[in-house]
Amino acid sequence: MLNQPTPTTHQDAIIVPRSAFDSDNNFSLIQANVNFVNAAIHEGYFRREELPQNAMRSFHLDYYMAQVSNGGHGQFLGNNTGGAQTVKDVNQALSLIGLAESYRIFRAFLTFLKADPKRAKAVKKGGGFGMSWPELEDLDKRYYASSDALRVAHRDWLASLPELKVVSDQNYKEEMQGLLESNPMVAERKQSRANTLREAFEKDPLNQAFSYMCGLLKPPIPYEKWVQAQPVSDGSPGSVPALKFAIRTSAGLLAIVIDIRRAVVFEDGPNPRILAHSDIEPLCEHVLQKTGIGLLGYLAAMRGGN
Repeated sequence: MLNQPTPTTHQDAIIVPRSAFDSDNNFSLIQANVNFVNAAIHEGYFRREELPQNAMRSFHLDYYMAQVSNGGHGQFLGNNTGGAQTVKDVNQALSLIGLAESYRIFRAFLTFLKADPKRAKAVKKGGGFGMSWPELEDLDKRYYASSDALRVAHRDWLASLPELKVVSDQNYKEEMQGLLESNPMVAERKQSRANTLREAFEKDPLNQAFSYMCGLLKPPIPYEKWVQAQPVSDGSPGSVPALKFAIRTSAGLLAIVIDIRRAVVFEDGPNPRILAHSDIEPLCEHVLQKTGIGLLGYLAAMRGGN
């Protein structure tokens, strides 16, 4: 039996399994740190400032590398929901790793964004698609040429950290469970997170619209969440595309199409079956009452319209 950790919200060690540390695959140790951070935050309810800061730096450097490798620096900027903190972590990690070319690339990227805030907004909105800039294309090419060296350097830096705690594979699960159970604030934070998610769910106009539509079913079926959206059109000249949503309910997946006239719930497939429908006015009135947001304007924004 391992010693039980003292209850605390501050963690000094990055726990990784021996197999990841010893692996010839440079990504294995990096992924082990990602697993550590995800578990600590999402299961242990720790906050980033309570974890080893180098764990967060490595975590966000891995995110940067994955995004740029997949779609360039524009995709990294467009998908970065962590904002300035993520950028700060990546910058500090690259500085600490000491791979000059990778650090120069990232610093040049930040300089490019700072030089023209309007252009930076366009890059973020594009998310790696649409308009391109020669400067970004050059940075992407330089990144791709140096990415293998960066992955090796990232792994070696992580392996050198004194806060890295390498445990046997057989003890790893118990060590991680001890970490997750050591946070004395877990119950309070779990409830707080649930309250925040519930409030956000209730204020979202789409969730309100879909809950309303599922309430019209016979019998009503509890709505859970929407999982996909796509524009659909009848192909007639000048027609405004409707939006088709895949939604998850307690009874499984259903589909909803909403246009400027009505909303329809149906079972999707080769032979769609309509389950319920509503004129748009009562649906919009319900959403406006619950969220204060005009549903049709919200849907037009989703389509990229005015």
